[in-house]
Amino acid sequence: MYFYLQKYKESIELINFIFTFKIWENVTIAIIIIYFLSQLIRITSKYFEKKIFLSKKGFPTTYFLTYNDSTLSNEFKDIFRKKVKNFLNYKMPDENEEKENPDLANKLISESINQIIVLIGERKLVKYHNIWYGFIRNLIGGSVYGIIFSLFTLTIFLKFFNTMIAISGILLLFLIYFVLFLFKNKLITVVAEDYAKKLLAEFMVYGKNI
Repeated sequence: MYFYLQKYKESIELINFIFTFKIWENVTIAIIIIYFLSQLIRITSKYFEKKIFLSKKGFPTTYFLTYNDSTLSNEFKDIFRKKVKNFLNYKMPDENEEKENPDLANKLISESINQIIVLIGERKLVKYHNIWYGFIRNLIGGSVYGIIFSLFTLTIFLKFFNTMIAISGILLLFLIYFVLFLFKNKLITVVAEDYAKKLLAEFMVYGKNI
C-alpha cells in the first residue's frame, strides 16, 4: 500500500509526518504503534494459549507427567519424581494420590515444573525450544490481525487501485494467515509438546556432569 500511495505526494507526506512525529525526544508515533501492536498480539496469543491448553488437560509439561497420560512411561515418571525430590526437595504426587485428587496433582506438578524452568530454563536447547514455541504462539496471535489487515487492505486496493499484482500478494498473505489460524490448535500443541519433552529430558540428565 505504501508503494502505491507514493503516487500521491500529499498522502505520503501526511503519512511520513504522522509516523515520524516525535512525542518525546526519540519516541515517535510509529514506535508507540509498534509497541501497542506487539502487546496486543502478545495478549491475543496468551488468550489462545490458555484456551487451547487450560480448557482441556493443561500444558504438556503437566499432563505428560500424569499417570493417565501414555506419552511417557510410568517408569520415567517415577524416576522423574525421585529426581525432583532430590534436587528441589519437592514431593510430587504418586499414582495413587493422583487418582484420589487429580486437580491437586496437576497443581503440584505445575508448581514443580515452574521450579524446573527456573533451574534449567536457560540451557541452550531448552531455551531454543522455548523461543521457538513463543515465536509460533505469537505468530498465531498475530494471524488474527493479519487477516483483518489483509481484508482491510484488499478492500482499499479493490476500491481505489485495482492492481492485480498487489491484490494477488494481499490474497496470498490472507491465505497464509488464514491457514495459520485454522490450524492453530494443532500447530501450537505440537510445538508446546516438543518443548515439554526437551525440558523434561534436560532435567533428567541435569546434575550428571556437575
